[in-house]
Amino acid sequence: QQNGRVVTAEADELIASFIEGNKALTAAFEIMQQLQDYPEAALRISIHAGEPVTQSDKLFGDTVQLLKRMNSFQREQTIIMTSGIKELLEPELLQKEPNSIRFCSPKEEA
Repeated sequence: QQNGRVVTAEADELIASFIEGNKALTAAFEIMQQLQDYPEAALRISIHAGEPVTQSDKLFGDTVQLLKRMNSFQREQTIIMTSGIKELLEPELLQKEPNSIRFCSPKEEA
């Protein structure tokens, strides 16, 4: 629905690519909504903005590693995002589920 593209899917992990950050966050909210009746799903969503995955395999590898590291962070929120994506998102969208979102610190992103 949000024009995402599945890049990889392994076991209980899926990596998708979106053209726009707003579409990625909207998709995250839709996934949360669909899985709200399944608390055992232990859903964790990480969102990062970067170069298109088709332009650089190395960058894509770095991006995958960052997202995997973000998913391992202890947190109460379902969605964690890198700090740089905040400026790319519509403020109204960020307010939709504010208690479900956490932004990484620059130290966590390094």
